[in-house]
Amino acid sequence: SPIIILSVVVLPHPLLPIKATLSLVLISKDKLFYENDDFTIVVPTLATEFQEEAHEQSNCVFRTYYPKVVRHETHIVFVRKKEKPDISYITCEVSNDGEIIQYLARFNSQVRDSKALTFKAEYKKFLAEMFNN
Repeated sequence: SPIIILSVVVLPHPLLPIKATLSLVLISKDKLFYENDDFTIVVPTLATEFQEEAHEQSNCVFRTYYPKVVRHETHIVFVRKKEKPDISYITCEVSNDGEIIQYLARFNSQVRDSKALTFKAEYKKFLAEMFNN
């Protein structure tokens, strides 16, 4: 049978050692991933994903939160509309205990979309189950 070789390319953050950057790949996505009919969670693992989110959302997720994720101090997930998963919508911080700390739209504004707020409530319940098991 053929041998399949997989490789992962991780771009290092200029301020962090490569070993710390590689640790992002090891974070379990299963505890953080959730979706419903309208939204899905994207769990970023690369510095470039944090950079793109920061640019699209005009927030500090790369500068401030990427180093914290690398140090395993918190989790960051991106909430996306299911029909547009590549377009930035909401940036969410989840504590190591599974609590939603921040759930913010572009320019760090409060989320007003009622469906997105319903998703937040569903996600909160999901995280409570995942982090308590």
